[in-house]
Amino acid sequence: IQPIGVAEGTQIEIQNLFYNTPARKKYLKNNSTEYDHIMDTITGIALTFHQVSFRVVHDGKLVFDMPAVEDDFTRIRSIFGKNITDELIPVFYGHSQIQLKGFIGKPIIARSNRNFQYLFINHREVKSHVLSYAVKQSYNTLLPKEKHPVFFLYFEIDPELVDVNVHPRKLEVRFRDEREIFNAAS
Repeated sequence: IQPIGVAEGTQIEIQNLFYNTPARKKYLKNNSTEYDHIMDTITGIALTFHQVSFRVVHDGKLVFDMPAVEDDFTRIRSIFGKNITDELIPVFYGHSQIQLKGFIGKPIIARSNRNFQYLFINHREVKSHVLSYAVKQSYNTLLPKEKHPVFFLYFEIDPELVDVNVHPRKLEVRFRDEREIFNAAS
């Protein structure tokens, strides 16, 4: 394996990813569960790289077709639809080491689960209990306790302030100064 340059518009196709790795195959769930995991991953990548086109063909059928767009809001709308994006409020916070932009949902579109909560740090989708809690706290009494806000938040943070080695797949992060990050998100 070695890095190579590719022309704009290059297509990457992955087939039979686990055909010769039976040790990993035992960890796979059923086909529909694995398909859902793949689509969740592609959705997260598409949300953070709006300037890139994405197409997914599954069993010969086009199931995901996202052309490149001008901004994050347009990408969110193309994935989640008008009903969600009409209820989003833009947010921005600027600081020397932390930049936050994105969208939070009005209480009317709050969910009973956290499926519509997207956090990106330096163009990588992550999970952060600190940030998710901070956003929920900012709604104060606007949301019932069992409801969770919808949000799409894009952080640019000095890499020195983020520890990405918390989780083997780099999904969870910790921060050097969690209070500062908490304040930015709330």
